[in-house]
Amino acid sequence: MNHSFNVELAKEVGILAATIFNNFGFWVENNRANGRNFHDGKFWTFNTVKAFEEQFPYATNAQITKALKKLRDSGYVETGNYNEHGWDRTLWYTLSTKGEALFYDGKAFCPQADAILQNSQMEFANSQNTIYTDINTDDKPDKDPFKEIIAHLNEKTGKNYRLGKNTRKLISARLSEGYTVDDFRTVIDNKCISWSGTDMEQYLRPSTLFAPSHFDDYLNETPIPPRCNEPKYGRRQQDISNDQLSDFEESRQRWEEYNPEEVR
Repeated sequence: MNHSFNVELAKEVGILAATIFNNFGFWVENNRANGRNFHDGKFWTFNTVKAFEEQFPYATNAQITKALKKLRDSGYVETGNYNEHGWDRTLWYTLSTKGEALFYDGKAFCPQADAILQNSQMEFANSQNTIYTDINTDDKPDKDPFKEIIAHLNEKTGKNYRLGKNTRKLISARLSEGYTVDDFRTVIDNKCISWSGTDMEQYLRPSTLFAPSHFDDYLNETPIPPRCNEPKYGRRQQDISNDQLSDFEESRQRWEEYNPEEVR
């Protein structure tokens, strides 16, 4: 197990914090290369302090917590929470602009870094002792935002859209504008509520939903379901008959009320 760090950063925040920083940098870059853990326009890695203790057995819980705080306070890393469950407090980490500048320049302090990045998947498969792992005690799977979005669309529409070049391009463009996977879910859900069972249902497709001219409007609208949840091609005959009978009875009662002399 080899741990490396940027010497200049270690002078500022300490050896442990600098070593953890290298771990963050590796996994952020790895996730970027594989299109995983993309949120709010950035790629992230996640971990718990307990998992860090397993990665860095020579450091205590308190030392690790202090090192993480130094990295945040010094502006080298940012934290977030993109867990699926509210009770899951696992922190997510990414490099700040300042951190990215140091990490990519700092590769010179670790000549093996590029080789490690290029062969990360093979190394991970061959060794479970490497520190370059996204360890998470809750076994959170890595997610591909593109596949996640299309899967949600197919689930809601009952279709089988594939992740083609044009669809991937639309999704990538919206993600680069700062929209999140949850925003895509909201757009899909909103339009399914509004368009399912209507003539507009045919437009529940990536080219319409994810287009730049529509996306923000769809995201922020309040969806209005079709009247009475009517079937796609009109109401059933029995429903129409019941409605007509109800309308007729109401009209008859009103007529009798205002024309009592005509009632026999």
